Amino acid sequence: TEGSETFTVSLRTGSVSGTVVAVSSSVTINDTSTSPVSWSSPTADAKLLASDAQTSDNFGQSVSISNNGTIAIVGSPNEDTGGTSTGAAYIYSVSGSTWTQQAKIQASDKASYDTFGYSVSIDSDGDTAIVGAYSEDPSGITDAGSAYIFTRSGSTWTQQGKIYASDKANSDYFGD
Repeated sequence: TEGSETFTVSLRTGSVSGTVVAVSSSVTINDTSTSPVSWSSPTADAKLLASDAQTSDNFGQSVSISNNGTIAIVGSPNEDTGGTSTGAAYIYSVSGSTWTQQAKIQASDKASYDTFGYSVSIDSDGDTAIVGAYSEDPSGITDAGSAYIFTRSGSTWTQQGKIYASDKANSDYFGD
């Protein structure tokens, strides 16, 4: 109708008992009404699960989705492959309405209690991801924290770098 616009807002975040639920809702903005904004009831788009889920992995601690809505990354900081709470991040792609796990990524220098995956973010096109490991110990400095950068080529994700504060100190928790 004239003076109103409807579009879909996607909120693909949240953790429920170790799973991630993708939710979307539509919003109508009407500049000719006394009720300028109305929301539809949200609907679940997908339920994402880790292929190797275990109790207490904290899957869904952090979630990010590309602006084009085709790639999602989910942090699991207490995942134990390679040591207790080394952490991991899982990357999913969507085709139609089906989400599929594309990759599981971990730090190349993973160690127990690094909590890789505590924070995650993905760029607008879904080609570059950054993953925080706030308890990582760069240069032996306890819990100074680090962040890892990964890029995608096709469905392959490769670590491109690791960053941390130049003035790192104990308990900085960089990457939180």
